[in-house]
Amino acid sequence: MEPPRAGAARCGRGAAVSEHGVRARCVQFRVVGDGPERHYVGEASELRRRFQQYRTPGSSQRTNLRLNQLFRDHLEGGGHIEVDVAEGVQLGSDGGPTADLNDASLRKLVESTGIVAGKAEGLGILNR
Repeated sequence: MEPPRAGAARCGRGAAVSEHGVRARCVQFRVVGDGPERHYVGEASELRRRFQQYRTPGSSQRTNLRLNQLFRDHLEGGGHIEVDVAEGVQLGSDGGPTADLNDASLRKLVESTGIVAGKAEGLGILNR
């Protein structure tokens, strides 16, 4: 099942994360362009705040600094970045209940699962 798309995003002043901004989420950035696609999987208690941290990282936020530079270089080179957003997860493979991602442990589990699955599929995973 494909995760819902966050929609088109703009880079620069006035950029917004639309309706996905407030609630807890897991995200996957797909860096697309010339060459193999690369992926970064993350989680956030507030997606709008997390995107702000990626856009304007503090000097001690190594991952945010690294992603900010990578994303800027990629966009300036004519590539684009797609964002997949997970709002919840289905528990069990038989149509069990859906759990939202307000629980930090569940978000981290979903994030880790995405990283491990991506590596197993041979995707270019940007997470360290």
